[in-house]
Amino acid sequence: MKRFGHLRVAALVLLPFVLFQIVSPEAITQAAENRTVEGRLERRFDDSFDGKGSTSYYLNIGEERLELVSLGGIPEVRTGSRIRVRGRMRRGKLHVEEATVVETASATTALGDQHQLVMLFNFQDAPGNKPWTASYVQDLLLNQVSTYWQSVSYGQAWFTGDFTGWYTIPISSTDCQSSMKLAAENGARALGFNPDNYSHKIYIYPSGGCRSTGGSTWTARDSSGNFRSDVFLCGTCTTYSLGHECGHTLDLSHSNTLNCNGSTFGSNCTHVEYGDDYDIMGYYNTGAVNAYQRDFAGWLGTRIQTVTADGDFALSPLSVADTNLKALRIPQSYDPVTNSTTYFYVECRQPVGYDSFLSSYPGVTGGVLIRLGTIGSDVNKLILGSELLDGTPTTTGANEALPVGRSFTDSAIPVTISVLSVSSAGATVSVRFSGPTCLPSIPSVAINPSASAPAAPGTSVSYTVTITNNNSSSCAASGFNLQASVPSGWTASFANPSLTISPGASASTTMTVGSPSSAGSGSYNVGVTSTNSAYPAFAGSNSALQNLATALSVTVSTDRPNYTRKQSVVMTANVSANGSAAQGASVSFTMTKANGATVTQSAVTGSNGSASVRFQLKRADPPGSYRGRGAATEGGLSGNAITNFTVQ
Repeated sequence: MKRFGHLRVAALVLLPFVLFQIVSPEAITQAAENRTVEGRLERRFDDSFDGKGSTSYYLNIGEERLELVSLGGIPEVRTGSRIRVRGRMRRGKLHVEEATVVETASATTALGDQHQLVMLFNFQDAPGNKPWTASYVQDLLLNQVSTYWQSVSYGQAWFTGDFTGWYTIPISSTDCQSSMKLAAENGARALGFNPDNYSHKIYIYPSGGCRSTGGSTWTARDSSGNFRSDVFLCGTCTTYSLGHECGHTLDLSHSNTLNCNGSTFGSNCTHVEYGDDYDIMGYYNTGAVNAYQRDFAGWLGTRIQTVTADGDFALSPLSVADTNLKALRIPQSYDPVTNSTTYFYVECRQPVGYDSFLSSYPGVTGGVLIRLGTIGSDVNKLILGSELLDGTPTTTGANEALPVGRSFTDSAIPVTISVLSVSSAGATVSVRFSGPTCLPSIPSVAINPSASAPAAPGTSVSYTVTITNNNSSSCAASGFNLQASVPSGWTASFANPSLTISPGASASTTMTVGSPSSAGSGSYNVGVTSTNSAYPAFAGSNSALQNLATALSVTVSTDRPNYTRKQSVVMTANVSANGSAAQGASVSFTMTKANGATVTQSAVTGSNGSASVRFQLKRADPPGSYRGRGAATEGGLSGNAITNFTVQ
């Protein structure tokens, strides 16, 4: 769903005590002074799970940990990278003015077994408060959450753990000054688990007192460069909340959106934290994590392609577990100072696996999703995580996908991304860096006649087939291959089975359809499919009726029963086949006079199956009984009828 407004928050109510446990007041420098320091970068993710969240950065310099603000001066690097920062201390925070990268951290934190120590505890003023059973939490991590991350990482990351608790710590839920973290770890030690032996720890406890429902994750590296994480879950323990925080332990940021005020992308845009409703690192859902997050984690490998030249690309749905191409990344900007590239990420989402919920979102599955994301060493961009762009910015609702037949252009590059086709099997995307993009479309197919005149079984009927090329004007002329669809045992052929047509133009050919002599009377469908040879996904079709009959039914009448010489006789024949008017039948009319002399005329039936002629009686014509006869033929069929009248 589209979210609007700037939703960054400074911290959750529950976070002051969490921060207090990790960084004591004495450890935070309060002096207002200029400082130049070097240390390892740490991140804190705050999640209230109500649509609000934030990310904060800290610099661990050994003897103290400094919160960093004014992020415009922080280089973009992974958690645990060593950086040198110059800035001014204000109220215990270092306002960064200049920073340089000393050492970039390894990018291998999201691979393999992510073994956790899980601690379940409550507070001394409510020792019976145990919102979840230990077995529930164990199943949640080892089965639900681990299976999720193993699936979206294509088997490259999973979670295991040791579990301890419930136990009660000697701190009240209303005491937000004492070290809850230390008390929780001491409780685990008393039960035989040493938290110092674990790189990843999860603290789960009930809300209440000064502790509000939400989650927080700290990520850092120790002095040996080992990646470490602490997850705090207060009052919530669901697949989403635990799975989301476990995503942070993999060093993944939030999945967000970019609101560009009526445009897909531009200069007047606002970052919306948590705004992406379609994956687990966004707002409350367990959808498959997006392509940028997977690329950042190093999971895609050959499943992603960097595009720097024109081409058309077939994408497999992101949640389908195969080795096909899953995503494109198109360079949007590059910072040579930090060696960081921001990309447009293009992916196809279909309702399969963890994306099954998307069956209710045709505005997501009916196109491709485009996001911005940065790979490199620039914290100012990394803090933004992924940012979902709106492919239909002038409409509201869950329809952010760029739909089929639409294009997005970034004129600054310039590049144009166009969606050629989408199905449950994936999407075909065009990327063009120069000139207008060709947007193929389904060709129109017309068949004339739409219903044939009656024909005898074993005969052939010809149709005119007209194909119209509906591609955009920027496309080259395309070849269209024709294929007939006729009943079993029938034959069909084209005078020209392939037509080359320019955009907006039409071309025609003849299709001849033959029926077997054993076919019964009735109407049969004959169809034509026209496929664009350059874009096989774009095919149009149409059908017509071929009518078969074994005989024509004919009636003949005159406009009156009696005539005098020198009057005119109007003779009419009505021709039908299988109860329907036979248009185009040839009718031979014969008037036989009383003396046996004959006069003949001919006509062709109209759309109502009727044909008429006029015989002029002469003064010399004999009086007496006259006979009129109509003999009709069409498509190898025949029929006749007679009528009588008198001339006086």
